[in-house]
Amino acid sequence: MRRILVLLGLVLMLLPAFGGCGVTEEGGLEPDSGVGGTGNDGGGGIGGGQCFPGDKLCPDPKDPLETLCVKADVPANGCSASPACAACAVPHATAACAGGNCAVGQCDPGWADCNNNPIDGCESDLNGDKNHCGNCATDCITSKGPGWICKAGVCEVNQCCPNGEPACATKDDCDGDKTNGCEVDKAIDPNNCKTCGNVCSLANASSGCSQEVCVVTSCNGGWANCNSNDVDGCETNINSGNKANCGACGKACNETNASATCIGGTCVLACAAGWGNCDNNPDNGCETNLNTSPLHCNGCNKPCNPQNANAAVCNNGVCDYTTCKNGYADCDNNRVNGCEINMLQNVNHCGGCGNVCQAPSGGTVLCSNGTCAQNCGSGLTNCSGVCVPLQTDINNCGTCGTKCTAPANGTATCNGTCGFNCLNGFHKCGNECKSNTDATACGTNCTNCPAPPSGNGSPVCNSGSCSVNCNTGFHRCGADCKSNTDPTACGTTCTNCPGPSGGNGSPVCSTGTCSISCNTGYHLCSGQCKSNNDVGSCGTSCSPCPNPSAGTGTPTCDGTSCGISCSSPTPDKCGTACVDLQTSEQHCVTCGTPCGAGLTCCGSGKGCVDTKTDDNNCGSCGNKCATNETCKNSACCPNGGPDGGADGGC
Repeated sequence: MRRILVLLGLVLMLLPAFGGCGVTEEGGLEPDSGVGGTGNDGGGGIGGGQCFPGDKLCPDPKDPLETLCVKADVPANGCSASPACAACAVPHATAACAGGNCAVGQCDPGWADCNNNPIDGCESDLNGDKNHCGNCATDCITSKGPGWICKAGVCEVNQCCPNGEPACATKDDCDGDKTNGCEVDKAIDPNNCKTCGNVCSLANASSGCSQEVCVVTSCNGGWANCNSNDVDGCETNINSGNKANCGACGKACNETNASATCIGGTCVLACAAGWGNCDNNPDNGCETNLNTSPLHCNGCNKPCNPQNANAAVCNNGVCDYTTCKNGYADCDNNRVNGCEINMLQNVNHCGGCGNVCQAPSGGTVLCSNGTCAQNCGSGLTNCSGVCVPLQTDINNCGTCGTKCTAPANGTATCNGTCGFNCLNGFHKCGNECKSNTDATACGTNCTNCPAPPSGNGSPVCNSGSCSVNCNTGFHRCGADCKSNTDPTACGTTCTNCPGPSGGNGSPVCSTGTCSISCNTGYHLCSGQCKSNNDVGSCGTSCSPCPNPSAGTGTPTCDGTSCGISCSSPTPDKCGTACVDLQTSEQHCVTCGTPCGAGLTCCGSGKGCVDTKTDDNNCGSCGNKCATNETCKNSACCPNGGPDGGADGGC
């Protein structure tokens, strides 16, 4: 470090030999100077008209005859790549240096360098340049078309048809919004037809616009443009009231033999008297003569079809015929229904009108080829003029005259031979009908039901099976009747009730439930009969008696409640405790008499005493001091000295 400082001092001493050092007012050095100071734009010279690297030689703005070294790569000095010293001129922007050349630093508001050429700076006016509107990428002409301009950075239409092309001659800006261009084609827009705001609204129609003229696109239901003039819309009501245009233009109603009305687009005909629209086609009017047509006689679809007759005709709206077919006749004298009777088969007109065939009772009669014939039919036999079925007739069973009879509570039957069926609630037993509840003839086997072996009931028959009904106080067990109190057959399950475990009692049955009855002096505890004096289950509660709560003793039971029996060394009972009344400090002499603090129980005649001071119980119960002694602090002390002092040795 010391060497460096010495060398620096030598250099400073030698500088005048190189022409001296002159600092310019701009902070630079004159070119013949040595090391120079720095300033706002200053640089340094190395002598002989040269500047340090990063600087360049420029005229002194204060003295045109002088030069000075300034920083080269700043826009105020023309940047380092240019030998010129003039400041960078970048229109509509702040200048900067980039790669030694003048460049755009930051564009002024509303301007942009869209061609990336620093020479013309930020050349594009984003508020008014239609090729760069709002930003470099938006070209109003390319994106919108000719006739567009840029205003305040937004593309707006200026002319709808700037070049006069026929294709756009009818375009217009009807909404006043320049940003959406000429949005309307007045040649086809029904809301702006020919002029802005001219809305097409033709009568009874959906309207459109064609070549700047309002036209009908479709008619409303029930209306038509019959005069082909769009100006008055769909002027014709083809739905009602217009017979000349009913359902369609030019479709007139046909009023042949009728008067017509147009209803719902269809001709509705009112036919003249004697005429009908029988084909349901209004286009040919009322085409049918109802007075002469055999297919529509006095009304449409009323054909003349007199049965079994020849040559049907319609005379003045009435059906008629010429002759009946062979074997048929008009017995009701009604020409309309023709020859309605077949005289070869009809039993009421057999061979001629009014000739009725008489049928046998229970049989039928036939008219065969115009002749009556009686017939009993299959399975029937004529018995005295009556057709009867011998297989089922109880009055003619098997043969005519055989009558079937039945027993009481039964009905006779015939199946070729006589039999009988019993009424409901009865069944067959031999030739009799027995009641279904008859215990002497029970079921299909007609069994005589037995009585219960032990008596106390009676036999019954239920649903065809024998059973027994027991007397009051008894119930059924199998086929026998047992007492409701029988412990060997208790309740509906006929249970054999168990006795008590360990004896001393017997089983009983009460209201159908097994239980145990203990002997006198015993009670029931969990299926066992326990002695009433048993301390393990005393009385009816079956609870074990507790030991004394204190002292020595045993529990007792008097057959009803628990107690205790006390023994030495605590022979006396106080409540649930065994104590010694002669020594107990809680129960001294009598139960519930406690000794106070510092007292001792000394038994009968003494009670609670203070053995520290009691002359009769000094130190312990029964220790009596002599007549010349006093008990102090549990010791007998001779009288005379202080506390017995020297006299008693206490």
